[in-house]
Amino acid sequence: MVKHRYDSWGNLARDWHRHDGAADGSTPQVNYGYGALARLTGVRYPSTSTGWTIGYSYGTSGEMDDRLSRVAAITDGSTTRYADYTYLGAGRRGRS
Repeated sequence: MVKHRYDSWGNLARDWHRHDGAADGSTPQVNYGYGALARLTGVRYPSTSTGWTIGYSYGTSGEMDDRLSRVAAITDGSTTRYADYTYLGAGRRGRS
């Protein structure tokens, strides 16, 4: 069974997944963090110790990726980068 909790903006704040019955207080939970403009900044997964966090960054403040809320990188919530994204932009022509 799956249980969801939403924040005041309607964003998913927590969810619980249990395969053998109803989700309750003992069911491990996934937490979602949001920053400015209600953008997803991180997801924290449960583990046997401190948990595992995935972080989302939106580029340098004021630059295009930041202003358009486009994900620029996915990290471990610290220094390890799992993926970096670049965007071509709307004015770029593709090859025919």
